[in-house]
Amino acid sequence: MALCNADWPSLWPSLAFLWFAPPQNPQAFNVTSESPRIKWSKLQPNQGEKEIAVLVARENVVKVVRGYEGRVSLPGYPHNRYNATLVLSNAHASDSGMYRCEIVLGIEDEQDTVPLEVSGLVFHYRAASNRYALTFPDAVRSCKENSGVIASPEQLQAAFEDGLDNCDAGWLSDRTAGYPIKTPRPGCYGDRNNLPGVRTYGERDPQETYDVYCYTEEPQGDVYYVAERNNLEGARNSCLRDGATLATVGQLYAAWRKGLDQCDPGWLADNSVRYPIRNPRKNCGGEEPGVRTLYQYPNRTGFPSPMKKFGAYCYKGKICNIIYLLW
Repeated sequence: MALCNADWPSLWPSLAFLWFAPPQNPQAFNVTSESPRIKWSKLQPNQGEKEIAVLVARENVVKVVRGYEGRVSLPGYPHNRYNATLVLSNAHASDSGMYRCEIVLGIEDEQDTVPLEVSGLVFHYRAASNRYALTFPDAVRSCKENSGVIASPEQLQAAFEDGLDNCDAGWLSDRTAGYPIKTPRPGCYGDRNNLPGVRTYGERDPQETYDVYCYTEEPQGDVYYVAERNNLEGARNSCLRDGATLATVGQLYAAWRKGLDQCDPGWLADNSVRYPIRNPRKNCGGEEPGVRTLYQYPNRTGFPSPMKKFGAYCYKGKICNIIYLLW
């Protein structure tokens, strides 16, 4: 029998393979001249057996559900009607979850589930000194120092489609500057007027200054909060005593994506003070999930004085054990 069996726990947000193994012996599936019906769907957590269709293929006709159009395909299907390998391109964070592959031929019905995790995310970064203070080289360096790389236009577009809304122009990897707007409002219309979308300033002189959009992936370690209140230097030493370092902004965002929720401001490695909120609540910085930043001035610029006392977000890398096999 043919099985849609796969094991693909995580991936980069550009291309994913949900793999199906076609049968070694097609006769095991009682193959006739009729081709099987292949269906991929995404299971909805906490909603019983409810699922959302992604793609259905039958008789060499592939129908893709809206929302996945242009992003999913069955590349092996035209050559082998039993090849149900699904390719998902331009993967979004919201694509993470469990997927079901089902193959039906006559009275035969085989299915399996596949886990999919998209671990990367895009975050906005602003220099400590002021808004729009980063040249392109500065922007590249800022992302690197915060456990990321400068985001590509495609990554920012995917983040926008996942809900990112930010009215601050930032550098992108192709030397353009832009910003994502889900809810158009005065001062944020850009080149799209009152339509949602990613605004762009086009390619810019590298010496012009903007903020930056960085892309980071899940770190190989853990971020945790230390409640002891210290100035910046004391917070750094607090992490060091525990065999850790102050977390970078990218590491905190990745931890937030994984579920870290802490309504307590803490020092980070770039001298900023931030805190991650998964479940918005009173006195925790607004109605939307996200990483909150404490600024020194009302116009959302400047980091707090390094002498002020806050907790700390520490990062401790995982120790990799290398096993040598001798033959």
